[in-house]
Amino acid sequence: MQNMTEPFASIQSRRRTWIGQEPSRAQPFAVRTVDEGHVARPSELRRGDIWTIDFGPEIGNHPALLVSRTGSMRRRWRAVVALITSEGIGLPTEVTVGSRHGLTRDSVIDCEDLYTVATDDVKRRVGDLDPDTQDAVDRALVIALGLRA
Repeated sequence: MQNMTEPFASIQSRRRTWIGQEPSRAQPFAVRTVDEGHVARPSELRRGDIWTIDFGPEIGNHPALLVSRTGSMRRRWRAVVALITSEGIGLPTEVTVGSRHGLTRDSVIDCEDLYTVATDDVKRRVGDLDPDTQDAVDRALVIALGLRA
């Protein structure tokens, strides 16, 4: 079996994070490097908050909405997030957000573009949702996930 510590030897101010599998698994399918810096403490994370997330080299730092239960993020060190984009196309699974939610431009929460991220990748709080917008997100998630209302 390959020595899993070798790729880590030359990294000093950065650390590696596994995507998709634990390091103890035989063959992880991706490894990415993330900068040390501010990391949100799990106690800071609340469902309905918008944070900048480090999605790695493919997407980079990008705003996203925390959709996991608050208690789950605090206990499991992972969060399910919905990507926020300025390129909405009017789907019923998109919810409009903007400056009143802490964003710099009008955007949409894409409830079909969900990711599970480590809480270490949650970097900077941007804002939060008002109750009406949170209700709209809940309805969009029901549609996106094909759940019965």
